[in-house]
Amino acid sequence: MTKDEREVLIARLQRENDESRAEIARRKTEREENPAAFDVAALADRRVTGVESDLAYGDIRQPEPSPPVAKSGEGGGLVYKTTETAQAAAPRMGLGASSGDDEWKGWNDWVKAHIANDRADLVEQLTKAIGEVIATMREECSAEIKAAIGERDIKIAKLEAQVELLLRMYVPAKTGEVVEIPKGIMRKVHDNG
Repeated sequence: MTKDEREVLIARLQRENDESRAEIARRKTEREENPAAFDVAALADRRVTGVESDLAYGDIRQPEPSPPVAKSGEGGGLVYKTTETAQAAAPRMGLGASSGDDEWKGWNDWVKAHIANDRADLVEQLTKAIGEVIATMREECSAEIKAAIGERDIKIAKLEAQVELLLRMYVPAKTGEVVEIPKGIMRKVHDNG
């Protein structure tokens, strides 16, 4: 960058800074002339922020009650009546709009929604946990049942083999003879199982 280019750039930046300062001054004047036209909450008040460069507005005042009212009576004399306008309660700012006497409505609604979400999460977690327990129990019971069925099938197979052996021993093939079974054979068969 040459010296001439640098001087042109500096002049341009100074001009832009001057324009920005003029715009800031114009806005400040406009705000001071008509403060109601601006969002007061967005403007800084030096009494609150403690920064001297911020603007300061007038005192925040509560509405004053109305002065006494004098009315003339029917009897020719003056009758003085003193009434005061009740001050309306300032609106409460909170999480939600207040309705009726429930000044905690916004908070209560938020808590109820939060609890409902927690309950939904808890139900989902419990459902998953119960499903896992049921699946595990089915696997364990299934293994036990399969083992018991296997033992039963082995016993049945042994008994079938013994019955077949007995039939071969004591029933002659294709003869019509009746064969007498010796006493005690049933006990021996029963004891073998």
